[in-house]
Amino acid sequence: MGSLLKKNIMPRWLTFILVLVLTSCSLEPPRIIAVKSIRLHELTDNGAKVKIALVVNNPNKHTIKIRGGQLQVYVNNSNVGKIDVPDTIELPKKSEKEYFLHLQTNYQQVFNSLGSLLTMFAKRSAEVTIKGEIKAGAYFIRKTFPVNVTENISSDSLKFN
Repeated sequence: MGSLLKKNIMPRWLTFILVLVLTSCSLEPPRIIAVKSIRLHELTDNGAKVKIALVVNNPNKHTIKIRGGQLQVYVNNSNVGKIDVPDTIELPKKSEKEYFLHLQTNYQQVFNSLGSLLTMFAKRSAEVTIKGEIKAGAYFIRKTFPVNVTENISSDSLKFN
């Protein structure tokens, strides 16, 4: 009879621990706080590679890893390209840090957004919107988070070297 009681108690104990671990590991979405700079990185046969500096906040009590995703970048509402988010970005717990992502654009997108880019230099500022989703995780928890950020940046934030 004693061994029967031990068998019934053990699954409840494991269930309690599992519930405790799952509730303490909730995952809040990382947030893009600012678009710090946009820098022309490289011209290729197909288009341009642009390096974008983003300030990202991780509000979680634990380190999370970005495990991929895709973001579209718009300048003054013109789509200028996409960012394929690599799966190697690690966000330390309770941090706010600058990260560099690579925007891939083709010459057709540059041509289509030429008016917006010229307006940006004339006004000395631009509205940059980043939309899409990222996949993030910590321990065994994985989530997909939507991203929709709009920032006004000055033309001084643009670098062509």
